[in-house]
Amino acid sequence: MNDSSDNPTPKGSMDLSLNDLKAVKGVLPLPAEIELKWRLFEKRFDYAWDCFDFHAKQRMTMFNYFLIFVGFVITGYANLLKDGSYWISTALALVGAGLTVVFVVLERRNEELVNIAEDVLESLESDVLFDEYEREILWPNRRERLWGPMKDKRKRKPSGIFRRQSAEDKEFKKSKYEHGKWLPRFQLYIIVMFLVLAALPWIQCT
Repeated sequence: MNDSSDNPTPKGSMDLSLNDLKAVKGVLPLPAEIELKWRLFEKRFDYAWDCFDFHAKQRMTMFNYFLIFVGFVITGYANLLKDGSYWISTALALVGAGLTVVFVVLERRNEELVNIAEDVLESLESDVLFDEYEREILWPNRRERLWGPMKDKRKRKPSGIFRRQSAEDKEFKKSKYEHGKWLPRFQLYIIVMFLVLAALPWIQCT
């Protein structure tokens, strides 16, 4: 985790730090150098947030479309099986399994892009937005068990969003409930289901 007090901005750098803002506290208008750094900081933050927001929403939108896709395939499969069209129902199930693999690949790429944006946002939080910002907060903000209560111990810890998440990941294991863990698992189960459905008509015939 970055800390501008431990890592002062190198002379001539265009990176804004909390120390830069402390140095000009109460000075208006801001010196040209600080004003330029601030504008660059804002551009960096907006750019990183827009990327994060776009790909995070895209992940969930694609997952919603995936659920609709699975529903259509299962409905079509059931109708074909009822009509005795075994070859076509098997082919449809195999197509469903193949396209699910495509959804998994696209999900993984979106996950990578989301993580890249998160890293940039975390660094901006640590350098300026939440540097030296510590509060009494619930720590860690996680459940030990799926149906258990949240942690309720209050501690003075670094606050922020991605900055705090990174601090919790370093002190504890990563969350058990990350999207990157559960979405691919769910899609793997769907692939297995489609493969079973593809074989089912021929198992029944034997």
